[in-house]
Amino acid sequence: MIRLLQAFVFLLLLTACGSRTETPPLSGILWGGEGNRIILQSVSDSLLVNDTLLINHVGEFQWRPDTVIPGLYKLSKYTGQSAIVVLDGIEPVVLDGQYFNFPELLSVNGPVPSDGFLHIDKLAVSWRQALESEIVATVDSNWIPNRARVALLHHKLDSIDQNYHALVFPQNGHPLSQMYALLQTAGNRHLYHLIADSVLFVSVTHALQPYSYLTEVKHFLRKTENLKKVLYSRQRLVPGALFPDLPINDSLNFSDLRGQMAYLEISDASRQKGPSFISNRNDSLVSVRILFDTISALSPKGWDYSSWKIKENDRVRMTNDLGLIQLPSNFVIDTSGVIIARDVWNSQLGAVLEQLVKK
Repeated sequence: MIRLLQAFVFLLLLTACGSRTETPPLSGILWGGEGNRIILQSVSDSLLVNDTLLINHVGEFQWRPDTVIPGLYKLSKYTGQSAIVVLDGIEPVVLDGQYFNFPELLSVNGPVPSDGFLHIDKLAVSWRQALESEIVATVDSNWIPNRARVALLHHKLDSIDQNYHALVFPQNGHPLSQMYALLQTAGNRHLYHLIADSVLFVSVTHALQPYSYLTEVKHFLRKTENLKKVLYSRQRLVPGALFPDLPINDSLNFSDLRGQMAYLEISDASRQKGPSFISNRNDSLVSVRILFDTISALSPKGWDYSSWKIKENDRVRMTNDLGLIQLPSNFVIDTSGVIIARDVWNSQLGAVLEQLVKK
């Protein structure tokens, strides 16, 4: 009898272990979604995870990949509504909700709560829509750009950024939600900046250490790992300091700018759709763009040009010497080589340049 009882217990344990190992990393039920599909994508641009999950006749769906790369994943309906979940490859994630109002009232059982991501997504969508409502007016054939109208547009866009800047970051939220908030962009506009919001980036970096195995966290920590060091080096190049005589190669030496009012913008070839480059507005203002590129280097014809490509081996030196954290970056320099402003954009940049050329 005892042997039979032992065998029965063993079979129960074996069955339990077998069912546990067969539990899919991601599954759930979306009531009313029978026959529809959910798109699964990795939030990280470096991963090519893109699967379509079929919701069966009772509203259930499962995702059973060969391997799970730990990270943030987005589940989306074909109409665009989406929810962010965290898959760590260990603890299964189970969803329960209604398909017609997905992701509202969605219950997510997993290693990290998902409600913080949903709140950020809602605010980020509103932010982008507010920006778009101002920008769309410029497409109208009746909108004729002039200095006053462009300055007003930049002022409105900056005001929208400031409004949502105070709303999107969850002060008491989960570290992963805070990281997700800091990464929000609208096209090439960043809601949070490494320099201006360095306190937030540093505090979130410390809080994220237990989640460093997640793909997006690895990228975030790599981006911020030298933040304190670069912030310290940037103290030498704040407004009022002398811009360095930095020789890059035989064709490029920043000392050649001395004696001229200059606008210097440094961008990346992979992000050529960055903030609008300020062209030469005045004969006394030299406008220069340095474009980091891994392929070629083009020699400029003097300093007054729109773009000059620089090889990757010179990039590290310029990045360190100028204390660059994120691109694009810029400097406004007066005739004596003193930095008037740094990393200013849109309406602020227009105001600085206008005052500079008036002097």
